[in-house]
Amino acid sequence: MKSRITLLILILIAIMMNGIIHADTIITDGLLSYWSFDLNNIEDGIIEDVWGENDATIKGNPKVTGGLIRQGLEFDGTGDYVVLENLGNLQTRTGPSTIELWVKTSDVSTYRTLFRVLEPPCSTRNTGWGLSINASWKIPKFQRPAHPNPVPQQQEGIFFQEGSLLYENNRNGKRTWCHYLLGGLRHTISDGKWHHIVFVTDALYIDEKGTEWKTSNLYINNIHQPMSSLPMPWGRFRDKDIDDFVPFTQPVYLGATNNKGKAEAYFRGVIDEVRVYNRAITHEEVTHNFVSRLGLAVEPTHKLSVAWGELKTRR
Repeated sequence: MKSRITLLILILIAIMMNGIIHADTIITDGLLSYWSFDLNNIEDGIIEDVWGENDATIKGNPKVTGGLIRQGLEFDGTGDYVVLENLGNLQTRTGPSTIELWVKTSDVSTYRTLFRVLEPPCSTRNTGWGLSINASWKIPKFQRPAHPNPVPQQQEGIFFQEGSLLYENNRNGKRTWCHYLLGGLRHTISDGKWHHIVFVTDALYIDEKGTEWKTSNLYINNIHQPMSSLPMPWGRFRDKDIDDFVPFTQPVYLGATNNKGKAEAYFRGVIDEVRVYNRAITHEEVTHNFVSRLGLAVEPTHKLSVAWGELKTRR
């Protein structure tokens, strides 16, 4: 009997080791920062960056709760957010980047921010860089007939629209003007389910004429999202525009808009597995991360203690 139990244990260990060897962790090439929001990585209001050196700071009183992988962070929509300092390409220098996160919310009471930064001069038009849910954007209507100095009848800016997602890739230039690009799509994020959102900035794109552009791509649940945009084709900046961009001076807020240092439009729901890359990851890499449920951890499918208990029960 003992020899049979020993054999079963050896077989079980071999199966678990095989599971470890073939387990898929997330893509780490170009990974700059990774906040897992697991309980053991949060202490005294500081969230450890488990990959890089950009520990995040909690504001308000978000609660650790069940996440997609182990734990996540629950925001109450009334003052909770996380400050992400020093995000490489996103602040200290400008260039290709990716921000990825899992979110779950059922709130449709108003528009909410996943992450968003507003700085002059773009902020003077209430536009910035980031993603908002249940949100759209008003285009100003001018007096008719047109005259040299038209007066807008309606102020432009963000407003509540249930079931919409607003993308903003407006960035400041060296010549003190705003590179202006907005996009929106109908996609119900506020349905109480987990959604994987990947926001890619400045990926190389070559059109049918051979012209090179830097594009911005958005993926939701591993599906590339076609967008409507203003005032140019979705997500495209010319190289000469890229050369004019300057870094942010304000930190990125996760779960709120950073409007020149003031937090607003707080998120209500759960956020988990936030990752930032210093490059534009590919759709194949988006797919890889979408199916991974390990993060950086390597865990067998069955815990040894549970399996040992089952063996003892069967004796």
